[in-house]
Amino acid sequence: MNRVWKFLHVFVRPPSSPIEWFALVIAVVTVTGLGVWGYILYFPNLPSSVKMYDVVKLNKNWTDEERQKYYHTSQGSQVMPYDWFIALEQPNNKQLFQSNEYLTRMRIIPDPNPMGNPDLLPIGFAKDDPDPITGVQNVGLTCAFCHTSQLTYHGMGIRIDGAPGIVNFDTFLSQLVVAVAATVQPKFTANLFDSGKFDRFARRVLKEKYSQQAAEDLRKQVIAWLAQKVKQQADQLALKNTTASFGRLDALGTGGNTLYRLLANNNLRALDAPVTAFPLWYVTQYDWVQSNGSIRQPMSRNIIESVAVNASVVLPGDPAKNDRYVSSVRMKNMWEMEDTAGKLVAPTWPEWIFGPIDKDKAANGKVLYGQYCSKCHSPQLEPAPLCGDQIAIRNKKRFFMLRLFSVDEVGTDPLDATNFATRTADASAIGLGNNAPGPQVIQTVIGGILRRGFKDLNLPQATEDEWSGYRSDCWRAPKAYPARPLDGVWATAPFLHNNSVPSLYQLLLPADQRIKKFHVGDPEFDPVNVGYVNVRIPGGFTVDTTKPGNSNAGHEFRNAPAGTKGVIGPELSDEQRWELIEYLKIIDEMTPALAAAKNQPPSNEYGQCWTDPQYGACNAASSSSQNPVPSKISGVN
Repeated sequence: MNRVWKFLHVFVRPPSSPIEWFALVIAVVTVTGLGVWGYILYFPNLPSSVKMYDVVKLNKNWTDEERQKYYHTSQGSQVMPYDWFIALEQPNNKQLFQSNEYLTRMRIIPDPNPMGNPDLLPIGFAKDDPDPITGVQNVGLTCAFCHTSQLTYHGMGIRIDGAPGIVNFDTFLSQLVVAVAATVQPKFTANLFDSGKFDRFARRVLKEKYSQQAAEDLRKQVIAWLAQKVKQQADQLALKNTTASFGRLDALGTGGNTLYRLLANNNLRALDAPVTAFPLWYVTQYDWVQSNGSIRQPMSRNIIESVAVNASVVLPGDPAKNDRYVSSVRMKNMWEMEDTAGKLVAPTWPEWIFGPIDKDKAANGKVLYGQYCSKCHSPQLEPAPLCGDQIAIRNKKRFFMLRLFSVDEVGTDPLDATNFATRTADASAIGLGNNAPGPQVIQTVIGGILRRGFKDLNLPQATEDEWSGYRSDCWRAPKAYPARPLDGVWATAPFLHNNSVPSLYQLLLPADQRIKKFHVGDPEFDPVNVGYVNVRIPGGFTVDTTKPGNSNAGHEFRNAPAGTKGVIGPELSDEQRWELIEYLKIIDEMTPALAAAKNQPPSNEYGQCWTDPQYGACNAASSSSQNPVPSKISGVN
């Protein structure tokens, strides 16, 4: 696929005038005819669809209504006009793009439940309200797109809400563009392959308003959309990216690119730090989240997620119109989804499916966990509200600390953390200069969207505090990774922040004994090694841990001098590894920790608030909705 986009990139350099925009559109239409069919004929490499005889849902904490809202409530993402998506066919046949057989090949999960989903969109897709900027009603992606897992085991499906899935995000976007290109291809190639494709699409979209003129107007709109998407994908693929594939996405890089490119064309960077999605159980209880522990407030976290998947936002804006930071972000929906996510608990190991737990092994594993893992991963409550977090202080709220470990200490692939901490951007358009620290640009923009949204909604302070998760919008940029509690860790494979280790067994080996290449894309679960099966399948993907961003080093148990980078404990015997794995299948530390926290008073040692000894106080942006000025972000050089 990269070859096609790089070929198209020759034709879609940044246009500088209306004439060049017109030439761009003509070039795209001309090239798509042969380019699309060349791709379909020579790069049709998708895995087989996923079939199962039944699906069991492990999450029993949600009602059916709550589950459906989580799957299909919009957060403001704008992928393409909704009617187009519903009407679009697959690139090389007459079947609809959104068919289950097709989308499961990208490991997108079907949803046959029509409750709140009359068009039977797959999990993680939503029909949004009309875009406040364009007025168009779009289909977009929800948090469930990445944060829902569906394993298979001997023909049975196992749904785990809140778990990281294995959806192939980049391939989905590419296939969407290819399908649109096949729909509006020039007549000279359409006649060779399928001359009726666009007419069928137009009749589905226009319905009773169909006419030849209306169809031609629609074709122009679709071609303009296509030209923009081809340019965006070609610009990105011209860089030295690391292929993310199933279950991974360079989330921080993608969010940055989506936002920064609105400020200047030269702000794109390679996406070379793919990471897995964060499991959502207990996430509402944590102090800082994201793969690098950079974001404190849930609402800000959800806003940047929405922006990353193409929420619209006015940047830099027109002072005369006072439109800066107007966006499609749906803050009320985000609060409701966060509240729903707060009901999730870690999934219980289903013994009736995967086999019973060996209680003696698990008991020995619990001892090993206490010796080698507990000091980093066991839940620990903040001793007092964090200094500088005025929302937490006035509501007397404390959260469970995800302790951070520097990339030099933990020894895992550093790119996700260091890219975020060191990236700069041209933000002259919003007054931050042409070499502004990226994290401060993000805090400024996301803070602007946040405050603009609250101002427009005119909420009372108590409601703003509740919607903010009782945390101020503090940001930091540590060159470090958090160690979260391991409840439900069995359901989060592959492992490490970048999915570079396929199973728990491999994770407990010394790094030089871990396999350097393994296969992903098959949703079949391996309950022995605890991870997905390592099987090459047609259309699957091979993770090469020698590629940038893919390192499987660090976080290892081996015999080495104290202080050796990446070594967290002595080498385990094979028997000890299996004992530890058995315990990690059933570990449950957050349940008693949450119960204890309800009656635990703040420490008198710190008074009203405490300051993190390593990263200092909270640093929320100013309250100005038009030009919030960020404080110094810890970790940014």
